[in-house]
Amino acid sequence: CATLGLSSPKLFEEIEKEATWLVREGNPQAVANTAWACATLGLSLPKLFEEIEKEATWFVREGNTQEVANTVWACATLGVLPSK
Repeated sequence: CATLGLSSPKLFEEIEKEATWLVREGNPQAVANTAWACATLGLSLPKLFEEIEKEATWFVREGNTQEVANTVWACATLGVLPSK
């Protein structure tokens, strides 16, 4: 969807609803790709990024540098700041 410049409201609604599952059960590449797609479409999904933040240690340790960089880019693009 993102590469084609198309949004899929129902799909992203479900991703937001199932964000906890997606991040905890997914692998770092799936999480990074989802974050990238959201940023490419300009869609801030707060719950998704909250879950990524909660699982940051896992994500950085288990993900590769490209996955981490893509996710940081997505956060920067959407203005998602870390919780304090």
